[in-house]
Amino acid sequence: MTMLFSPFDWPPNTDRLARLFDYWQLRCGDRRFPARRDIDPVDFWYVWRDIMLLDVVHVPRLRFVYRLCGTGHVEWRGQDLTGQDAGDGGAPQLDGTSLAGWTDCAVERRPNLQKLEGIFDDRRLHFWTLRVPLGDSDARVDMVLTARQVLR
Repeated sequence: MTMLFSPFDWPPNTDRLARLFDYWQLRCGDRRFPARRDIDPVDFWYVWRDIMLLDVVHVPRLRFVYRLCGTGHVEWRGQDLTGQDAGDGGAPQLDGTSLAGWTDCAVERRPNLQKLEGIFDDRRLHFWTLRVPLGDSDARVDMVLTARQVLR
């Protein structure tokens, strides 16, 4: 998994993700990461189709619940996963890769960027995924905002 913290490190063809990351950094202020109330989805309209927002459930074990799935994810999956536990999406290889990225983001309390390229669950994938933490305190991540940028 590639970890990025500077817009100068961005790979080619990730302009929308870099823009979202810059917005997220601005909303951090003097905190490690912003709270959900600090961000306004209207400000990142350019990735609406390709975002997911996941609740982070810490007790009794770390798990993730889809709070919102953009239409691009719904179309690709063939179903809306909103309200479901992550990992129950019917694509075990992709779900496992995504779960590892969300876990890294929540546990390490930092953003991450991952390139997914190859065959996952009998589908060819070629995109970058950005995951950024959100939370009411710097001590705990309450949500993970995820956006993807499909590579052509």
